Amino acid sequence: VEKLVQIGFSLSYDNELLQTPYSGILGFNELKKHFFTLNLRGKSDFSDTVNLLSNISFARSELTEISYFDNTYDISLITSYETIIDSKKHLLKLALEGRNDGVFNTIYLVSLEDKIRYDQINFTFGIRYDNIRTSLLAKVVYEFDNFTNLYVEYAPRVTYPVFKELYKTNLMNVNTALQPEYMYFSVVTGIEHKLNKNIPICLEIYKKDFDSFISQESVNEAGIPVNISRAVLMGFNLKEKCKIFNGFTQMLEYHFVNSSNSLDDTKYV
Repeated sequence: VEKLVQIGFSLSYDNELLQTPYSGILGFNELKKHFFTLNLRGKSDFSDTVNLLSNISFARSELTEISYFDNTYDISLITSYETIIDSKKHLLKLALEGRNDGVFNTIYLVSLEDKIRYDQINFTFGIRYDNIRTSLLAKVVYEFDNFTNLYVEYAPRVTYPVFKELYKTNLMNVNTALQPEYMYFSVVTGIEHKLNKNIPICLEIYKKDFDSFISQESVNEAGIPVNISRAVLMGFNLKEKCKIFNGFTQMLEYHFVNSSNSLDDTKYV
């Protein structure tokens, strides 16, 4: 049997220039940001039921005026195995990831999932280890027909944003004491309907509770990421996508978020 191996790579460079009127406080009147990313990826189908995805990336971030540099190394492996147990199709997936950077140092992420199909219902159950915590995951998708799906997902997790995700905004200072973000409760319910095969519309509502929520605040007139000890987010997302023709797709998204700091009940919309 012929085995198929796919290999690809990408190289990207982003540059951002921020100007500020607070040069007397900050010590500079503009901040240059440079982001270099190299990504290598591969896929191998060992058989009709077993495949392996791999990804290796290197990213370098530079904030020149404050002489800050960050190197991020990341490697991930995902393997899936399809089998039949008690006359039901199972898709088992194991994901391993290791990362080292200047924000959170060395972290390890491991997850194991089992997706089961029973008539019109897909069940997904899993467990995830996020370097410091272990969480259970669950998702149920009910297929009314070929056009409409209803789903409910429970997926708490610890998030370790990479440097580029944290600082590729209007932030001008670095928080070396930043802690990872722990979402200890997360429930998402949604419905997806296809007007036809080229126009899916999705509406979902959610509630998420956080410890050490990562937000932004101003310190000496410079934006900086900080941890908020407790936060609650509630809202909904509305998404629409239309494939007009090959190579051209139109997308529309609307997001509403009601957030609060549950310690003092301060609310933001």
